Amino acid sequence: MGVNDTPEVLQMRPMLTTVHQPLFEMGSEAVRLLQALLESTESAAPLVELPTFLVQRQSTAAPRNN
Repeated sequence: MGVNDTPEVLQMRPMLTTVHQPLFEMGSEAVRLLQALLESTESAAPLVELPTFLVQRQSTAAPRNN
């Protein structure tokens, strides 16, 4: 199991199941928050949650019926 859903996981055999994180959006949001902090007197950044999802590939499988 991996994290970040990088292109390299598609080269592995079996292909690796991973958690997809929106890396571009994470970077954009980090810059936006940094700019807001620099322009503000606030000392704490707000909590930001971005959507993630599981990308199931060959490295995981459903349980077998015995």
